[in-house]
Amino acid sequence: MSLAETIGDAFEAISGTIPEVAQTVAYSITRRENGAARILSFPLKAIATEGGAEILTDAVAPSRFQPWTLRVLEKDWPEKTPPQIGDELTFPCRAYMGKFVVSNIEMHGDFGYFTLTVEPRDQGR
Repeated sequence: MSLAETIGDAFEAISGTIPEVAQTVAYSITRRENGAARILSFPLKAIATEGGAEILTDAVAPSRFQPWTLRVLEKDWPEKTPPQIGDELTFPCRAYMGKFVVSNIEMHGDFGYFTLTVEPRDQGR
């Protein structure tokens, strides 16, 4: 079994054991091809954890204004171009309404997954 397959199995185990971190987000990308914009939306499975907790240290519950970290298996990425800064997504949970935008990407090619940091598009400030 390859390392990427082992990590894929770990993602499945986490999703089954801690279902609240397993999210299927609505992901939207815009890519330029031959001078034209191509817009594509698709569902994307991810392990989503709250990030940037230092921003809201007094928060009793998660806030829609804080960043999130998404871990996505490369095998689940449906597009030929990898994730890019500026891609947009929405969470299925009404508690995190609004659009989020990708602000940072870490590629873990040897391990078979991406780490995306996403932040609210409009932080209402």
